[in-house]
Amino acid sequence: MSNRDEIVRLVGDVDEMTISAIVETGASLAEIEQAARWAAGDAVARAERHEMSGRAAAVYDLLIGDPVFAAAGDTGRPG
Repeated sequence: MSNRDEIVRLVGDVDEMTISAIVETGASLAEIEQAARWAAGDAVARAERHEMSGRAAAVYDLLIGDPVFAAAGDTGRPG
């Protein structure tokens, strides 16, 4: 399980409710990073794996639905 600081380091600024929901998924740091790269539109990340599933997909859904993440553009997100 990941903590708040690790999540923010990987995904940038997001709503506190989104951070809590990400923690609740039980996603590993690698899964969170993968989801963040996909959500940020990283073509390399998408080429490395054609589909996301499980916890990474759940984190992706949370990120793309987060208004703070969406408003940030590419700033502060991995990719």
